Amino acid sequence: MSDKRKRRAVTATGRNAYERHVRLHHWMLKTAAWRSLNPCARAALIEFYVLFNGANNSEIHMSVRHLAERLGVAPNTAQRALADLTERGFIRIGQKGSFTQKVKHATTWILTEHPVGDNSPSKDFMRWEPPVKIQNAVSAGDTDGISQRYRGPVLVHQKAPLGISR
Repeated sequence: MSDKRKRRAVTATGRNAYERHVRLHHWMLKTAAWRSLNPCARAALIEFYVLFNGANNSEIHMSVRHLAERLGVAPNTAQRALADLTERGFIRIGQKGSFTQKVKHATTWILTEHPVGDNSPSKDFMRWEPPVKIQNAVSAGDTDGISQRYRGPVLVHQKAPLGISR
């Protein structure tokens, strides 16, 4: 056999049918969970998809240190990205890693978008909703930023500040 590599058949669109790729579906990109992710967490999820080969869900090994190296960020930033992805439901822990065992291993992760064995995908990120923010009510008289305790009493011969009625 010669040293030349066999070229794979090209489809009608000019692409290789067997080339690995990462696919981000529009339905996933439109979820509140995806939109709330910071760029580092989005890049971390793409790294998980790079490691996923279609059959190894729940066997994707990734430590914080390894993810930090792959992303080119500090370990604390990688840890925050993993926490964000877990909290929003994109990934979950398959088996917790440990350095205390005789055989040291990284945590194995499960991508919730894909099935694990015979179980259907949970897609937990589809049900995630951002936390409700409680907005403090501000009275009309307090819009200038001065606290009421620093204001003196409004005297009759003085004009009242804007927004304060007598």
